[in-house]
Order: sequence, then structure tokens, then C-alpha cells
Amino acid sequence: MKKKKIVLVKDEFDGESRLDFLDEYNKGDVVDRSPKCNLEDLADLCDHQAENANYHEFNGVHKELAKVMLKQIDRDQATAIMWAIAERGGLMGFE
Repeated sequence: MKKKKIVLVKDEFDGESRLDFLDEYNKGDVVDRSPKCNLEDLADLCDHQAENANYHEFNGVHKELAKVMLKQIDRDQATAIMWAIAERGGLMGFE
């Protein structure tokens, strides 16, 4: 799957900032085109993507994977791996 651009957006309805994909977001303003993301936010983005795409078998897997990675490797490495997964839209993008 082609890599997706991860951006930080501010929702026009609730004013909350969250991660999303540039090519899929159309409600609100892009706040940051190169956001610094933590592992948990990236896992949430991937799980949200799985839910929206009806990949129910992947929903929640990214958060669990993040927990496992943190037990095996350091946070920076785990975040880099989750970033690579998120750029592909989650684990579903590797099918």
C-alpha cells in the first residue's frame, strides 16, 4: 500500500486536535503537517482506521502491539515501527 501522510488536525466541530491522514481528512484545519507523535496516538490512529474500514479483526490490535513492543524494545524504536505501520493505514495495509 502507498504510504499515507499523517497530519495533526483540529476538528471544526469539537475543536480537538488529533492525528489523521491528509488525503482522508476534510473537516477542519490541518494544524501540523509534520507532527511529532507518541506511540499511543499512532496506535489509536491505526485502530480508528481499522474500525472505519470495517476491519474488525484489526480493531484494538495496534494498541496491544504497542504494549508488547514496549516490553521488548525502547519507546523510540516502538514509535518508529508504529509510525511505519500507520503510514500504511495500519496493519491492514500489509495484506
